[in-house]
Amino acid sequence: MTHTTETDARPERNPTEDADERAELLAALKAASEWIDAQLFVRRTGIQERVRNAITRAEATKPAPDPDPAPVERREI
Repeated sequence: MTHTTETDARPERNPTEDADERAELLAALKAASEWIDAQLFVRRTGIQERVRNAITRAEATKPAPDPDPAPVERREI
């Protein structure tokens, strides 16, 4: 009867592939962390609500488009 350990049962791994996988996972974790930080900042500061209010005000004060604009004369240079 042979005894196998958990490490014996694992397939051979390529150190380069492991390093690449670790680098990809680290990049994904950093991106997720930055996204979470940005979301928390927006919620804490109320920036999102201020931007929405500014857009609403800008749209409300925007002049109506001219219903019948005059044709534009084109000139050659």
